[in-house]
Amino acid sequence: MTRHNIPVQPEKHVVDGFYDQQTGEVRIQLDLPVAIEGATNCALMVDASGSMDAHFRKPLFGGLSEVEKFIHQAGKAISELDSDHGVQVYLACLGDGTQVHDLGNHTQDGLEHLRIDLPKLGITLGGGTYLLPALKQAVKEIVVASGCAYGFIALVTDGRFADMDRIKVWATDLAKKIAAGEHPLTKIVLIGFDDADADQLEELDNLETGTDVDIFNALAVSTLQDAMQMLNSEAITGGLMIAPGGHLEVGGQAVKSFEGGLPQRIDTTIPAGLSSVTLVVDSGDEANRLEIALV
Repeated sequence: MTRHNIPVQPEKHVVDGFYDQQTGEVRIQLDLPVAIEGATNCALMVDASGSMDAHFRKPLFGGLSEVEKFIHQAGKAISELDSDHGVQVYLACLGDGTQVHDLGNHTQDGLEHLRIDLPKLGITLGGGTYLLPALKQAVKEIVVASGCAYGFIALVTDGRFADMDRIKVWATDLAKKIAAGEHPLTKIVLIGFDDADADQLEELDNLETGTDVDIFNALAVSTLQDAMQMLNSEAITGGLMIAPGGHLEVGGQAVKSFEGGLPQRIDTTIPAGLSSVTLVVDSGDEANRLEIALV
């Protein structure tokens, strides 16, 4: 598998440490540069079940539907991570709730011209919210078949997942393959709005896979507009795994390991009383090191 590197500057990074009186540890937060070596492929998926009907048909200023505007704006944000600055767009949960329609790969300029004419496309909005077929298709096509090093998939939905148990089994298996180095790093951002089940989203966000790999970043918002704003924010980069692994060390001794992937946003605790730690980034044959001063 292709390894990933982050640029390491010679000067120290300085971060604030927050003392936790209950645990006696210090919490640190650090945003690392997003610089992924190797091809990155991205996809944007929209729930097209029947409950989304109004969002597909409701005209906004400029003649776009809510869904079209969402795809235009969220797609542009996501495409910034793609090696070719494009994004594969899918409609999920069609027909009986399990069918998927591929709207193709679009550049930022191409997204401006994307329109979704449901009758012309022969699309029937679905009768249920089954996410797994769409997730499996996206991972197969934009991650595995493409030969990329990193796959990023964002999916927005307004429903309760009818295949929740199967999603968890599949995601657990995927995490184990990634942890074993048998599958490219893959991150899935799920954003639920309206009648989406917040408990289901939280369960996937905290899914225990028996590995350190975190497949899902799942969150609930109120409206499709809110979902658009989230995909224009740190929800995209904050959940990225920018290296296969790494650890924080003091005096050559590891105090925190990131065996399932090094996140772009480090939010962790370390023992109290330290003035600095060293971030060691797994980059294949050699390790990159970043000195972090605590204040």
